[in-house]
Amino acid sequence: MPIITWPGFISAPATAVLGAKCYTSLLENIDYTDVECIRLGVSKALGIGIIAGGSIVKVPQISIIWRSGSGRGVSLSGYVLELISCAINSVYSIRNGYAFSTYGENLFLTIQNAIVTLLIIHYKPLLTRKDSNAPQLLAGIVTMAISAIGLLVLPSETLTILQGLTIPISAIAKVPQIISNERNKSTGNLAVFTVIANVLGCFARVFTTLTEVKDPLVLWGFILASILNTVIGVQMYAYWGRSEAAAKYHLPTEKTRSSVEEKVLIDAAIELKPIIASQNFPRSGTPEAGNRRTPPAYTPTARTPSVSLTATTPGGRKWARKVD
Repeated sequence: MPIITWPGFISAPATAVLGAKCYTSLLENIDYTDVECIRLGVSKALGIGIIAGGSIVKVPQISIIWRSGSGRGVSLSGYVLELISCAINSVYSIRNGYAFSTYGENLFLTIQNAIVTLLIIHYKPLLTRKDSNAPQLLAGIVTMAISAIGLLVLPSETLTILQGLTIPISAIAKVPQIISNERNKSTGNLAVFTVIANVLGCFARVFTTLTEVKDPLVLWGFILASILNTVIGVQMYAYWGRSEAAAKYHLPTEKTRSSVEEKVLIDAAIELKPIIASQNFPRSGTPEAGNRRTPPAYTPTARTPSVSLTATTPGGRKWARKVD
C-alpha cells in the first residue's frame, strides 16, 4: 500500500521521467534507501535543469553580438566546430533512442550556435563600404540546411563514426577560443553567463551520462568539454574587465568604469596611435630635441578699428573718409 497517492497531473509525468519502478519507490513508498532510484532521480533532475539552461545559455551571447554589432573576440571557427559537434551528438542520441533528458540541451545548443555563427558572419568587418557579407551569410545558411538533412539520412554505422569524431572536434572547437583569449589577454565579447553555464552543464552531463547512458563515446566527449570549458572560465576570471583593444594599447581598465567611457578611450587610442607614430617626435633629452627650434608664442595684437564715414552731397555724389 503506497504511503502517498499523487494526483494524475503529477503521477503521469513523474512516471514518464522516472519509470514506474522508481516512481513507486521514491514518490509513493518514500523509500530513500533505494540508491539506484535516487541516482536516477538526481540524474533526471540535473538533466531537466541542464535542458532548461541549455535552451537559453547562448541567448546572452547572441544579445551581446546583436547589440554591439560586432563578434570581436568570439572565435568563428570555434563556433562552427561546436555547431558540428552538437548537431552530430543530437542526431546520434535521437536515432539511438536515448532519453531526451540526456541530450536535450544539445538540440537547443545546435540552434543557438547556428544563430551565433550567422551573426559573426553578418557582422564581420568589411574592407570597403561596397563590400557585403550577404553572399557568405547565404552560403552559411544553405550549408547548415544541407548538413542537417545529411545527418538525418546517414547510415547508423557512419553516424557512430562521426559521434566518435566529436571528441577531437570538441577539443579543436575550444582551442581557437582559448588561444585567442591568451593572445589578446582578453575574452572580448564572450558572455559570462554562457561560459559559467557551459562549465556547470558539462560537469553535470558527465554524471547523467554515467548514470543513464553509459556510452563511452558520449562520456569522453563531455569529460573533454568540461576540461576545456573550465580553461575558458579561468581565462575569463583572469582577464576580467580587460577588452582586446585595452590590452593591446595598454590602457588601464577599472571595474567601475562604464563601457561607454572605456569605448571612448579605446577608440581614441586606436585613432591617435598611427598619427603619433607618423610624426616621429624626438624624445626629450635627445640631441634632436635639443636642436629643435621652438616656434615663438603667438601674441594677439590690438587692431585700430576702421571707421567709414559716408555722406551724400547735394548733387547726389557720395564721399567717404577713412579714419586711421
